[in-house]
Amino acid sequence: MKTSNYGAARSVLGLAEFLMWGGVALGVVLALTGAKAATNSFGGVTAIAGAIPGLSIALASFVGVVLVQMAKANVDTADYTYQMLDVSRQNLEVSKQAQKSGAKAPATFAELADKESPKTPPATAQPKASYADTPKPANEPALATNPSKVMDYRGSEITKSAHGYHVDGQTFENIALAQSFVNDRARGITQRA
Repeated sequence: MKTSNYGAARSVLGLAEFLMWGGVALGVVLALTGAKAATNSFGGVTAIAGAIPGLSIALASFVGVVLVQMAKANVDTADYTYQMLDVSRQNLEVSKQAQKSGAKAPATFAELADKESPKTPPATAQPKASYADTPKPANEPALATNPSKVMDYRGSEITKSAHGYHVDGQTFENIALAQSFVNDRARGITQRA
């Protein structure tokens, strides 16, 4: 990728900045020598008057440095804008090619992340807790689809068989009743009406 389209402008501005800094230095030197010459010839009060021309040159040159740096910032902005336009054009071309080939772009960030992430975690990876690992609510969770599955609910095992859901020797019609039994037992209610 091209680094700059404005090489001539950068060169001219670099030279102008160098000359302006030279003007600042020259103005300071003139202010010091003018103040010394005025003091030697006319006394102490005239030193300020002798320094004014040199200070004016230094101040004007410093303003010139500021203006040159602002112009350099404009050139940088133009270069970065060109680079952004180039990247946008490349992305547009890739998008057009994908449309022509009939490839389906991911509709969401999650689909894109699934494509880019490995399907199996490395052997050293620690299992992470997730919302999917929490016990399901009372609306017939995964036990209904897998009769051999055992669920640990608040320290009690809930199993399913052809006769219903079982907790500690008790049988219930659905998992909600089994979970309710475990909840009641935890609160100290031992007999259900």
